[in-house]
Amino acid sequence: MLEECGTQIDHVVLLDVDESILFDRLTGRLICPQCKRSYHKVTRKPQTEGVCDFDGATLVTRPDDAPEKISVRLQEYTTLTAPLIDFYKGQNKLVEIDCNGLDADAMYNEILKGVK
Repeated sequence: MLEECGTQIDHVVLLDVDESILFDRLTGRLICPQCKRSYHKVTRKPQTEGVCDFDGATLVTRPDDAPEKISVRLQEYTTLTAPLIDFYKGQNKLVEIDCNGLDADAMYNEILKGVK
């Protein structure tokens, strides 16, 4: 559909992460309902547990980060993405990046290397 609209695609980046890691990241995510800043129960804790560092609001878990909803989202992603992976791989446009164990800066650097 993108190509029918005249969009030229040079690269498609696939950030490959084990589902168990994604699950842990999503179930640990906390959001400030006021300023929308994000935290994580393990990797990006607020200074005071459960309280936003910037406005003092009580942090919440997004409804779609409930374990049962995450499982559905991951399954839908796998089902809907697999044909696209094969399609772009066949066109030599797919850049696969193993993001297991990478922090955001390292992922960014790998993406830059992959699309050059």
